[in-house]
Amino acid sequence: AIAASLLANAECRVIYRQEADQLSTTAQALGLTGTEQSLLPGLAVGQGLWKIKSSSYVVQHQLHPDELELFDTRSRML
Repeated sequence: AIAASLLANAECRVIYRQEADQLSTTAQALGLTGTEQSLLPGLAVGQGLWKIKSSSYVVQHQLHPDELELFDTRSRML
C-alpha cells in the first residue's frame, strides 16, 4: 500500500527496459499507455522512458568516461 501511494504521488517516473512477463504488472502500476508499454522491451542499455506528469519521453543517458568507470556495474562480469 505504501509503494502504491508513492507511485501515485510521483510526478516524475523513469522506467527502464522490462521483460515481456513483467509488462502488464508494470503498465498497470504506473498507468502506462499501450504505446509506452510497447516501447519498454526494446529499450537499449542507457535508455529509459521518462514520464513527467502527463508527458512521456524516451531518453538516452550519456555519461562522461569518468562516470562510466565509476558506475559500471558489469566490470566484475568481464
